[in-house]
Amino acid sequence: MKQLKFFFLIIVLSSFSNIAISQDQSAIHLRFGILKHIPHNVPAVLKNSRASSSNTFELILERKLKINDNYSINGGLGFSVYRFLDSNIFFDGNTRQSNYGILKYGLSRRICTEKLFLNFDIFHYILAYKEKQYDNQRRAFTNVEIGLTYKINDRFSISMSSPLTLYPMFLLRLGTGVLGETITRYYSNVRNYGLNASVSYNF
Repeated sequence: MKQLKFFFLIIVLSSFSNIAISQDQSAIHLRFGILKHIPHNVPAVLKNSRASSSNTFELILERKLKINDNYSINGGLGFSVYRFLDSNIFFDGNTRQSNYGILKYGLSRRICTEKLFLNFDIFHYILAYKEKQYDNQRRAFTNVEIGLTYKINDRFSISMSSPLTLYPMFLLRLGTGVLGETITRYYSNVRNYGLNASVSYNF
């Protein structure tokens, strides 16, 4: 995994360099998402913990490097707003919004037609505050996204993708047991599922 991260970091740095490459392109992405935050590995005593939901808005500036007619790689920076609609054991819901900086990189492959692409992207989210907003909140989390992009024309494209949690946004460490018995320790977390849609302008 460390080697993979290093490889993609090199890609990102290369794609943002000032070296003149005839097959590079920039894009601005406006992304909107509807996500479910589902507790995982929760002990039986807390099984009443329910999933929660959020709406997301993201603005990303991306640099893309075309490898050949079928493949391209990309790297980008952006900003994300998570608007939580309800709460669970991981966060009390008093603070309804969290903001994150974004570092993303990925691979795209043309499929079927010249206008349709399959995307594999990794998104790193970094909390935009000095202090955590919730006791169980992590300062950074990571999602992997798989999706499709349809190229409308040379300037505009639309995309849809689904996130899967690699490193969770919330982590709860706790133990359960009674006096005289071994305490069972749990590392419960929240996993993100849902759908993201985006409109992109290429330049």
